[in-house]
Amino acid sequence: MIGMGATIGPTIFVVPSFAFSLAGPAVIVSFIIAGLVTLLTAINYAYMASIIPEAGGGYSFASHAFGGFPAFLSGWLMWIGNVAYASLSAYTFGLSLAHVFPQLSVIGVSFMMILLFSLINFIGAKESGRSEVILSGVVLAVLAAFVIAGIPHIQVSRYNPLFPHGLSPVFFLTGYVYSIYIGFEIIANTTEEVKMGSVIVPKAIILTILISIVLFPLIVTILVGLSPGSLIANSETPLVDSTVSVFGSRAGTIMAIAGMLASLAALNAAMIASARTIFALARDTRIPRFFFRLHRSFRTPYYGIAASLVTAAIFLIPQDVDFMVYATNFGYLLGLSIINASGLVLRKRGSRRRSILIPLGAFVTSLVVLPTLHPNALIIGGTLTVIGALANVLYNRRKRTTSASERTP
Repeated sequence: MIGMGATIGPTIFVVPSFAFSLAGPAVIVSFIIAGLVTLLTAINYAYMASIIPEAGGGYSFASHAFGGFPAFLSGWLMWIGNVAYASLSAYTFGLSLAHVFPQLSVIGVSFMMILLFSLINFIGAKESGRSEVILSGVVLAVLAAFVIAGIPHIQVSRYNPLFPHGLSPVFFLTGYVYSIYIGFEIIANTTEEVKMGSVIVPKAIILTILISIVLFPLIVTILVGLSPGSLIANSETPLVDSTVSVFGSRAGTIMAIAGMLASLAALNAAMIASARTIFALARDTRIPRFFFRLHRSFRTPYYGIAASLVTAAIFLIPQDVDFMVYATNFGYLLGLSIINASGLVLRKRGSRRRSILIPLGAFVTSLVVLPTLHPNALIIGGTLTVIGALANVLYNRRKRTTSASERTP
């Protein structure tokens, strides 16, 4: 449920609009291709999680494979991606709630949600896991009901022509849709807090991606078959508007509530992952050691949770959805490129040597997706990367100076 909460998030409720405007009904094909491509990364992740059952997820894989600055950079990028995604999810929830209660402050509600789920994560992994089960379970049930109830109302004529704008938009959108499936990586951050983590976590990763590559194309297929193309392309919330047009306002309200719950589930999952990534970076002394401390009673990385809380709140200040999306995409996609490369090094570990095909395919596909990033994503992400790199250099210099002074008689 942690994986599904992060994967579904608010994105599936809004992404089909832009995607349909570019590719028409062929957006279904883009979702299928993106899911199959992401499966390579998921299998690569699952293998590495089975042999390196440590907090930090992808960062820990890169740390064992490369060490040094590449490992730090992978952790820093994934932390940026997770914190930005937490802000995006909280802000999306705030926007949705403000539509129902206009008197509410969007940024105020968003901050309160980040604070609430930081406190839940502070109390413990079991409590945050229970929250994720409830939130993600409700959202999955509503989406499954949409698919099942929508089948009898499908108009086959809406799929014709399937490729109204040719093939090129289909492949462009594959990169755009790719990042929607990357919720499974968050699961690996919880390995040390899961019983039999080296067994359970890889299974959860594979199950998450398998559910996703079936559910998402089905949702888009039903959506295209139910609604006129103009409704999908011009709506900010196509799933909600399509539900209203076919099943009525009450069903639309239920879908809107599911969208808000999906935002909270994604926020919870992102806060879980971001705090554990900081914890792992500190464990390996790539950032100040105090981030490695666990609370005496709750045994949670409270300094990491606090750092993620403050940074997520800062990301809210511009109140700019695009800024949060760009930072999320840059952090995840560039970080995944380093982490997927780790599979090429780590494939010789474990009980038997692993084929090079899966990690190589995962690495190549993550590189292929990178050029589809928006230029603004590169600017924002590049700036944050430079900040992290400078901080790492200064910290390492100070650490060497301190070590040298301690050795001096």
